[in-house]
Amino acid sequence: MLSNKGSAKSSFIFTFLFIFIICGLYCFFILYSGKSNYLGNKGNYINNYEEEFKIATQKYVNDYYADLGNGEKLLVKLSTLENFNYINIPDCEGYSIIIKEQNLNINSYLKCSNYLTDGYSSEYE
Repeated sequence: MLSNKGSAKSSFIFTFLFIFIICGLYCFFILYSGKSNYLGNKGNYINNYEEEFKIATQKYVNDYYADLGNGEKLLVKLSTLENFNYINIPDCEGYSIIIKEQNLNINSYLKCSNYLTDGYSSEYE
């Protein structure tokens, strides 16, 4: 028969392992749920930035380039939008290429510490 010391010790070890497993599962779900871009995958976190970037670009163009003619092309840097307080995307650089057709055609590109939008070109930095 086990003494009280033995059962207390095994109970402590079981509790410690249980808490350790719960913490591990919590970290796993946080990293893979799109709430963190730590892994550098194109998750919801980055997609939200790209969408916010496009929206901020459209607002900026409407405010400052409302008379943009059909067929005209415009380049807007992320730093410009940040300087005018349209958006703040930490640890990223980027630009949007806007072509005025019937509507605004906006293509936005981001370069972050662990992410790069397909088609990003350092030519526009």
